[in-house]
Amino acid sequence: MPSFRASALARSDIREIGAYTIHRWDEAQAGKYLGELEAFCQQLAEGHGVGRACDDVSPGLFRVDCASHVVFYRSKPYGVRIVRILHKRQLPTLHSFEDDELDEDE
Repeated sequence: MPSFRASALARSDIREIGAYTIHRWDEAQAGKYLGELEAFCQQLAEGHGVGRACDDVSPGLFRVDCASHVVFYRSKPYGVRIVRILHKRQLPTLHSFEDDELDEDE
């Protein structure tokens, strides 16, 4: 079954999204929203979402909107590699898209 894997930067983004959501709303809302993001990433891995190319930010990168955020990912043999999850108001050109995945992990 196809799956998704998150980069260290994406995992950090998820922690920040969770902390912000708890601060702004509450833990229940954070859990709900993070669950929706996880389900969305799994759907991407299974081929249910098609992003648009974002080569100007990083070669081979795609982006797709998910609620208030944009998921940046790369297609991989196992599914997708989630590289970043940024709020849609954030400019991607101001953020790093370095991926910590080694080729042999594919």
